[in-house]
Amino acid sequence: MSVLKQPNVINLEVNSNKKIHITQKVIGAIKKRQKAYFIRDTKLIGFAIKVNPKGQSKFIVESRISGSGRNKRRELGVVGVMQLSQARDLARDFLNDIQSGVEPVERKLKNELTLEALAEFCYRTNLNIKKTRVDSYLKELKFVLKPFLNRKASDFSSLEYLEFYHKNVKKRPAVMDRIHRQLKAVYNFGIDKKLVESNPTVIVTKHDRPTIKPRERSLSLDLELPKFMKSLVEVDIPSVYRDAIWLLIATGMRKTEALSLKWSEVDFYRYIILLEDTKNKHSHLIPMSNLIRAMLTARYNSPDRHEKYVFPNALGKNPISDIRKPVAKILKNSEVDHLAPHDLRRTFTAIGQQHGLEIYEIEALLNHVNKSTANKHYIDKTSPGLIKKRRAILNQFSEYLERMATGYKHGVRFKSYSEGLFDEEKDDLEGGVTYNYQVAKEQLEAAAGCELTDSDVKNRSPSVYKLRNEALERAYDIWEMD
Repeated sequence: MSVLKQPNVINLEVNSNKKIHITQKVIGAIKKRQKAYFIRDTKLIGFAIKVNPKGQSKFIVESRISGSGRNKRRELGVVGVMQLSQARDLARDFLNDIQSGVEPVERKLKNELTLEALAEFCYRTNLNIKKTRVDSYLKELKFVLKPFLNRKASDFSSLEYLEFYHKNVKKRPAVMDRIHRQLKAVYNFGIDKKLVESNPTVIVTKHDRPTIKPRERSLSLDLELPKFMKSLVEVDIPSVYRDAIWLLIATGMRKTEALSLKWSEVDFYRYIILLEDTKNKHSHLIPMSNLIRAMLTARYNSPDRHEKYVFPNALGKNPISDIRKPVAKILKNSEVDHLAPHDLRRTFTAIGQQHGLEIYEIEALLNHVNKSTANKHYIDKTSPGLIKKRRAILNQFSEYLERMATGYKHGVRFKSYSEGLFDEEKDDLEGGVTYNYQVAKEQLEAAAGCELTDSDVKNRSPSVYKLRNEALERAYDIWEMD
């Protein structure tokens, strides 16, 4: 009788945890199982290796805190990356603290933690700080606090900090006061985590802090904005910067959110931009105006389109991060005074006021936080009616800006983004869109003496239905919700 062989069947061990003296030989013989299990050391009780079914195995240590009965576990490092001897030393320190009834914040870490390490730990582990902003926050903080970065965080005295603050706040009041607020938050975070015992920044009181006048700069709509818009289309700057500036001023988006826009956030079916990772953590839906839709479509259809980012930098790895140089070139050509990129957002607000919008309508377009319960939990921000209303508003803004730039209602689209236009839009530079399907449909309705749905038109006259452009209907919010 022949025996059937099953070479594809693997007999996995189901035995749970092991107890053995952990050596390099034991580590070399580790095998993964269907479920995670522990190899516990028989000489240093509490020291163990957690073997995960997927991913890396980890050195761990655990014990009960004296007097509380609570079990405390900590990962020490990755097996194969951290040396066994180093893992044992860390485990012994941890267990000594535990058995003394001390919360296991390692003494070495607490006593030798530098200011730079404390800031890094705060920004990279605090879930209330947006990950996309961490690097820029740390860069500025480290630049200003460079003389103290390698100092122990616990040795930074209050009087020393006060002297440093007074010296620098006279030179750069806005920057130093911003860094002060950030450093204060870093130390408070360290106190909460029991990494430091006091906060040296509390010595700075309201009497020491300068009065920072909020920026109010925006382009005047009667004199500066027309000059700026004409220069935007005339000045020789890379198209990636010109398009980004158009997006900023025509939508009021925050600079970082606009410049880092991804194609995954652009919906060409509904013609909307949907931002989930925003500064205030509230999702933001922006209907594309005809101008922005044409610009984004042209960029998407470009042969050198970036796979991920709408506005990639010259290296092609990340999005552009700074538009100050192209803006300065535009300002010089238009003879307009200094303008920061965020001032374009304030200019968008002024355009909204010029067009008669209420302040709550402008705030919604800017994605300012509305703390009412109804707005937070009950208002449908994706409803077709709301999208249609806001698209109509943004179309007014875009046409207003285009007329300033070229003298025509959609001159910028016709000149720069013709590949992103529908054929119907190319018929007349100054006039409105003549949608042949709509004209033919109205003629059929007149003959029939009743209104017809698109399905009715398709059944009655296939030749007329062939004129239909569903993408154009979605862009102009005139499609039927079947």
